[in-house]
Amino acid sequence: MRGEKGGEGGKHSASSERTWRAIHAILPPGWHVRVEKPVRIPRRRSEPEPDVSVARGGVDDYEDHPGPEDVALVVEVTRSSAALDRKLVRVYGGGGIPVYWILNLPRRWLELYSSPVNGTYPIPTFLGETESVDLVIDGQVVGQIAVADLLPRR
Repeated sequence: MRGEKGGEGGKHSASSERTWRAIHAILPPGWHVRVEKPVRIPRRRSEPEPDVSVARGGVDDYEDHPGPEDVALVVEVTRSSAALDRKLVRVYGGGGIPVYWILNLPRRWLELYSSPVNGTYPIPTFLGETESVDLVIDGQVVGQIAVADLLPRR
């Protein structure tokens, strides 16, 4: 949705990789990690391509892209586009995506948006690099990930 993703640089790439690997390590059976793959949002012509997402089933289950009923989490890693990624809060919340993370590299924090009500996420939680985030899949906490494990080295 944001178009070309080439301008983010090495820290963005490293953090995207660290994020999908950390999530993959604790995912329960029946779910898989997708990297820069489209997510279908009802009533939208364009499909966002989050840096990382978690979808039900396996990679061969989607000839079409998964929608909110099959997506547990989307993650955007931002080095310079936090304002653009925050605009996606309305897209993902309005589309019924249960959890949206923005990994903010300059601030070294994770913005956590979850449980949209009538298409709107409540006020986000900000987690610093010394904190951990619950990985919630299908409404259940399946593990915790240290925010520091998602961020690039200093």
